[in-house]
Amino acid sequence: MYKKTTGPQFTQYGSIYEIDTNLLNMDTYTVTTVETTIKDLSELHQYNDEVIIKCIDGIAMLCIKEHNSDPIMQQFVMHRTVKLHPNLYFNIIPMTNKTTYEVIHKKHAKKRVAPLSKPYGITHIKTSFHIDEIFSFYYSVKGTGYYFDGEQHEYFELTYVDNGSLNVEVEGKNYEINEYELMIFGPNQFHRQKVTANKPCSYLTIMFNMSIEHYQSLINRKFKIKRELLSTLNKFVDESNIDLPYREDLMISLLKVLIINLLQYDFHLKEQKPTSPINQHFENEMVNEIINYIDSHLYEPLSIAEICHHFSISRSSLQNLFKDNIKIAPKKYINEAKLKKSRILIRENKHNISEISSMLGFNSIHYFSRKFTQRYKVTPSYYAKSIYKDN
Repeated sequence: MYKKTTGPQFTQYGSIYEIDTNLLNMDTYTVTTVETTIKDLSELHQYNDEVIIKCIDGIAMLCIKEHNSDPIMQQFVMHRTVKLHPNLYFNIIPMTNKTTYEVIHKKHAKKRVAPLSKPYGITHIKTSFHIDEIFSFYYSVKGTGYYFDGEQHEYFELTYVDNGSLNVEVEGKNYEINEYELMIFGPNQFHRQKVTANKPCSYLTIMFNMSIEHYQSLINRKFKIKRELLSTLNKFVDESNIDLPYREDLMISLLKVLIINLLQYDFHLKEQKPTSPINQHFENEMVNEIINYIDSHLYEPLSIAEICHHFSISRSSLQNLFKDNIKIAPKKYINEAKLKKSRILIRENKHNISEISSMLGFNSIHYFSRKFTQRYKVTPSYYAKSIYKDN
């Protein structure tokens, strides 16, 4: 996070100059206007008196050292006009394409130029890769015995399994993608698929073009998707069903968030620790207990008030617990869990759609069908027919 000249850290080096510089006596002061596009500093400037610096145009980064030999350069984004203490070493780097600023000092002040041993610049926040286009995304349900002879193409392909397991062969090596796991196939990677388990497999496929220099850590491996990334995937699917402006931009952004988390996957496994282990353990235990309670009462008309009463917590505490840990409201989680359970019941083929709707506590089969279609982009009856289609 960048520091600002209006922040407390800057008081060691100077202060905000509250007086209008146009009111200064120009018989006493010298004003030098500087326009710069140079992103790398080769020198610092030092005055033996106070110096006023005023940014006129653009965004400026004020770089400061107390001594030229100091190993660390202090950086402050310029907010308002500042006055520097005497004898500091400083210079300005434009954060925009061009910056114009004024250096104001008393005429008797002496200036010294101190060369830097090597050029100094700032690192701007820029994206290191781009997802240029999502070609297609679809949800598939395949039964036992499904086999796809394989393909290869010039773009990336993501496969996420949300139920069952999918056996994939990538360049001659076999992987079993289980529930809540995903794999990414790179450009021109030959891959084939089959379902060998004794129950159907459902999975999401996203095909996209990505400009990225290093992607080897993304391919030839499985990723276990945890709650945070699952919410990102669910948000991606939700946005695909909503016809709103900039929907496509948000879907690409969500996919990029997912890819970034996968690129950081190994780092998180090794380094990430809860900020408060005891509290985090308590929250994880509570969330798990509530989720288990919801999952075991899906056949009942479960309300938020009933959950709060059972666990002796307030409605706001329940909302915050779900928001902080699984990024979804409790009511939405219950609806999602019921819809997911309905897919399992449909796959089991022991009850018809009307019976499943009633079993899960939906007000009517029409309401159930509408919610199911909104979530999965197919009607329950079409979903049932598609399970063994083309198998």
